[in-house]
Amino acid sequence: MSSCLSYADPRIEDLVRRVFHAYQTADRAEIEPLLAADFTFTSPYDDHIDRAAYFDRCWPNAGTFERFDLERITADGDACFVTYTGKRRGGGSFHNTERFEIAGDRIRAVEVFFGLPPSSRPERPPAEEIRHLLGLRERAIRHRDAATVVALYTRDAVGFGLAPPLQIDAVQLHAAGPLDAWFASWRGPIDTELRILQIRAGGELGFATALQHLAATAIDGRRIDMWTRSTFCFCKEDGAWKIASVHDSVPFAMDGSYRAQVSLTP
Repeated sequence: MSSCLSYADPRIEDLVRRVFHAYQTADRAEIEPLLAADFTFTSPYDDHIDRAAYFDRCWPNAGTFERFDLERITADGDACFVTYTGKRRGGGSFHNTERFEIAGDRIRAVEVFFGLPPSSRPERPPAEEIRHLLGLRERAIRHRDAATVVALYTRDAVGFGLAPPLQIDAVQLHAAGPLDAWFASWRGPIDTELRILQIRAGGELGFATALQHLAATAIDGRRIDMWTRSTFCFCKEDGAWKIASVHDSVPFAMDGSYRAQVSLTP
């Protein structure tokens, strides 16, 4: 992270930089001591939520950003304003301003300002809507939230997964039970990320390709860390973008063994 202009107390600036670093690297052990017990978080999507709600609702997005460039840190007593540009790992960037309220050596509150509130924001481009949809899917998988995952599919969606059968029909895709059972086979969160995400969309149809990373610990203690190839098709249903099909695969050896090549990395 870099800074173009800075007018903050060095102590406050260091504290703010540590918070951004912890969020970029998804290091919860680093950020927890930096937030006060009565910490609150406010944004156009979050109305003065407390510390527990912040970690439940917002922290799952940590680690999905390639970098934060802190362009201006301006002190205002025991608070400061931070203007920065963030770059997502899957592509795309955004420009925000945040107000940090400081209490001693901890952050008491953060207020995020980015454009108009959701109710009055203009409709986003299709590719941006789809990127947001895939972000919701990543977050739901990470927190083993089957109900949210299945709600992202169209009514007639189809799937082509790594495990049998050859095709997963809409009834199976919309059943949260099997997905809950799969989630239950892992300990803790399931780390997932879409890399080299390419989205093409317009009108009411779109598609995306990506390499998907999966890292998790099985109930028996085995650590799984692998990359798959993912292709998504999207369409508008009841005015909202949803997933019409998803296809996951891995290459297999062409030496006659037909073994799945799960150790490949980007």
